Amino acid sequence: MERIYTSFFPLDKIRDHISPILEKRYGVSGEVGESQEKNEKSDLELSLEKIDALVSKFNNATYVVLEHPYVDKYYRDTYYAYFATKHKEYHRNSVRLSFFTEAVSKDDFRSPNARKILQAKYRGFVSLRPTFPDLIGRSIISPSILGGEKLFCTLAKYSVTVRGVKLEIEGFPYSSQDGEAITCAETTIWSMMEYFGAKYPDYRPILPFEVINLLGKNSVERMIPSAGLTTGQISFAIKELGFGVRKYSRVAYKEDFDKILRTYVDSGVPVIAYLEDDKEGGAGHVVNVVGRGVVKDGEYEKLQKEGQNIGDDVIVFDNAAIDFECVYVDDNLPPYRVSPLSNPALGYLPEYPDWGGMKIEQLIVPLYPKVYLEAGQARVMSISMIRHHSWIKNKKILIKTYLASARSFKDYISLNETLRVKDKEFSITASELVVSISMPKFIWVTEISTFELVKENKVEGLLVLDATEPKHSKLLLSIMEGTVFIPNGTKIAEFELNLQPFTKFQSGLQ
Repeated sequence: MERIYTSFFPLDKIRDHISPILEKRYGVSGEVGESQEKNEKSDLELSLEKIDALVSKFNNATYVVLEHPYVDKYYRDTYYAYFATKHKEYHRNSVRLSFFTEAVSKDDFRSPNARKILQAKYRGFVSLRPTFPDLIGRSIISPSILGGEKLFCTLAKYSVTVRGVKLEIEGFPYSSQDGEAITCAETTIWSMMEYFGAKYPDYRPILPFEVINLLGKNSVERMIPSAGLTTGQISFAIKELGFGVRKYSRVAYKEDFDKILRTYVDSGVPVIAYLEDDKEGGAGHVVNVVGRGVVKDGEYEKLQKEGQNIGDDVIVFDNAAIDFECVYVDDNLPPYRVSPLSNPALGYLPEYPDWGGMKIEQLIVPLYPKVYLEAGQARVMSISMIRHHSWIKNKKILIKTYLASARSFKDYISLNETLRVKDKEFSITASELVVSISMPKFIWVTEISTFELVKENKVEGLLVLDATEPKHSKLLLSIMEGTVFIPNGTKIAEFELNLQPFTKFQSGLQ
């Protein structure tokens, strides 16, 4: 029986430790093959460059624990269904790299406080599968391992065992494509389901060939080797896996397209984006959009030129119009790549100029099946309701609309200190009023703020809509100008609580 080999080393020694394993255990050649051009690189060098690129943005103090052999179930699925059927012999085992914020040793894994000590330092793992040079397999990495500004991402929690010690990590699933059994489309579907399967009990993680077999039932051609998938096939697969899918195209939605994408991103909903170069025969690619960066200085000032007068001297500015940087999980590039929405393929330049001009042309949004009210409608309905009820007058307001689960929203409301303060006139608090309202599983929330308050991470009002009602806007509650409004039959009950501005809800981003 083969024993598990383990080594410990700093990040800058990663080549020294991986190269011998690839050469001796997997037979990866360091020589340029006869069929290759003289100026081409060997499979070993190309494989090492893939690893270098992956860790290039990691904090320099990162420490690595290498384990081999490692069973990666994601790779094993494609191995048994495809690679093992080929004439060339492929290995079935993988290598796993676990990352820590500072030095660890084998003794740390056997100390009395091993889990507590290691958990504080743990930042995730990467598996290396024997499909050289495209060797990056199933990986879960925390965004916190990266240097630079804070990122706001939608993440799920995973349990991992490193040298026998159970640890946890929050991240978004990542893998590169192998170019044969799985391409960008299959990888994107897998990572989406891996995320939802870990986050919610309604879904389960899937393996690559489950997607291939699912689509194969309606295909008139073979599915492997993969030639990629259309956006229609991707949407069909996600729908069959339990989602109420919505598709959007830039052509159909025009100037609202980017606002819809930003609304879903701010909701913490991971979106599949189809990128395309508008040149004839240009590249096409799909990625996951999983978060955003911080709002840059000056962006709110730019937004103040785009207000909408809705009557009563109320000027509305929409947070969805801010061109914040998005966070992408792209199987051709390291995870959590940050680029402006207006230039999503920036990471391909200057090395791949043919790909650098791609723009997001379509969105595939995996929604809970009973979310019938979609992002664009929710934003329009919220503004219409503010106008209709004249809750606000003679004011400039900044709105932000997002989808939230009722459970998370009520948890936020119940723990918000400002909303727990009792008014002298009423014996009930705003938090008690809100949490006692019957709500569907998902709701649309529109926050009301000002350009001054938003910089303090505060809002002064809320409007909550029923996400299961797509045709006739159903108000569940609103908080405007210190007053709580709650529908009661054909009337709206008012509770003047003189509320002060309160802390914003974090939606699904961490």
